[in-house]
Amino acid sequence: MDTNSPSYIFKRASADGAIMGACFVAFFACMVFSSASPLVSFLGFILMCVPPFLLFYLLRRSRVAADGDLTFSQLWLEGTFTMVLGAIFLAIVAYVYLRWINPTFLIDQVTESVKILSQMGSEYSALTESMQSLLEDGNMPSPLQVSWSMIQSAFITGAILAAIVAAIVKSLKINPKFHK
Repeated sequence: MDTNSPSYIFKRASADGAIMGACFVAFFACMVFSSASPLVSFLGFILMCVPPFLLFYLLRRSRVAADGDLTFSQLWLEGTFTMVLGAIFLAIVAYVYLRWINPTFLIDQVTESVKILSQMGSEYSALTESMQSLLEDGNMPSPLQVSWSMIQSAFITGAILAAIVAAIVKSLKINPKFHK
């Protein structure tokens, strides 16, 4: 199969999306369990920083496999789809967690935030009041809304990140014989 064909680009993006999704899901797990241990919180911070580097590795690998023949737009498309497909994995896991495993997670997080902000002083009183009214009014987002917003934000930020990483990958010299 031609490594420059759209179907091959989508095939690579779907495989790489699973890898990116695993990274996103691991970050989500660290976020959920960050209150259990400072080490888990630190691991979550590390995992939050990984996607740009992972995307660079995946796009560079694709470009080498194509003997350096991929254009910027092909790399950008592959990177964007990789990020979005990874976010779909994350959205599914987040939905399942928020809907069936821990349905009070969002309420618990906002309640804890209100407690912490109320102790921090009057400069945070407006934020504290708005979060408190959010709790009192019951206007918390549903698990489906949270999951959908994850996919939307991944599309926007993924497209921007993929453009930057694709430009970097495209600017690199690739010697196909050296990498095979």
